[in-house]
Amino acid sequence: MAAGDLRSIATALLAVLALVSPSLALADSPSPAPTPLGAGQRGSYSWSVKASRLAGARPCVSIAVIHRHGPFSYDGSRFHECVMGSPGLTRSTSPLLVGGIHLGGDGSRMTVYGVLAPASTRKVHVTLAGGLEEARVSARLAPVAVKAGRAGKLRFAVIVLPGRHCVERLATEGPRGQVLWRGTPIDHACA
Repeated sequence: MAAGDLRSIATALLAVLALVSPSLALADSPSPAPTPLGAGQRGSYSWSVKASRLAGARPCVSIAVIHRHGPFSYDGSRFHECVMGSPGLTRSTSPLLVGGIHLGGDGSRMTVYGVLAPASTRKVHVTLAGGLEEARVSARLAPVAVKAGRAGKLRFAVIVLPGRHCVERLATEGPRGQVLWRGTPIDHACA
C-alpha cells in the first residue's frame, strides 16, 4: 500500500471517530435512575411501577406486569407514558394515567394502572368497567420521594384489580375534598 492510501484511510477513520465519539459520550453520560413508586404481587402476578424525568415538566411512568406460570415460564406486559401537553401536570389538568390489562397465556387477566398527579392532589376516584360489572376505586395519593426523605412536587397511586377493566371516569380531589379534575382519560377510555 502506498503512503497516500494509508493517509486517506487514517483520515477517513479519524472523521468517523469524530462523528461517533459525541454520541458515545452521550451514551455514557449517566441519566437519573428511574424512581420506584410501588411494586406488589397477587397470586402468580407481580408488578412494578417506576417514574422518570420527575424534575422536569413532562414526567414519565413505566409499569411492568409479570405473570409466572412456573420457575422458568412467564409472560409480561409493559406500559410507558409521559406527560405530553403543556403546561404539564397542574391542578386543573388530567393526571397521568398509565397502564392497562395483561392477558396471561393461560387466559387469566390482571389490570394495573399508575396515576401521577400534582402535589395538590390527595385522592383519585376511578370508575372501571369490565364486561357487565363496574368497580369504583378510591385511592389516596402518596408523595413521590425524589431524594431520600424529600418529597417532590408530585403524588402517585397504583390501582390493581384482577380481571379486565377499562377506565370509564376519573376524578382527582384536593386536600379539602374539592374536585380538581373530572373526566374520561382519552387513552384509557372504554371502547
